Amino acid sequence: MKTWYVKKGSNGDGSSPEAALGTLAAAARVVEPGDVVIVGPGTYREQIDLTTPNVTWVSSEKHKAV
Repeated sequence: MKTWYVKKGSNGDGSSPEAALGTLAAAARVVEPGDVVIVGPGTYREQIDLTTPNVTWVSSEKHKAV
């Protein structure tokens, strides 16, 4: 299990909040079953392919990521 971080507009490798991936699609491409994706605040207007099973997607701040 690995934890990934997403923050709108970032350009990192997703390994920490400071090095967050910039899009949900980028996270969807790298996740594996059992991983957790922590999504930073913001509105993410993108289409993503959620085909990897058993991935948990959560907002870093309650009700702040849409």
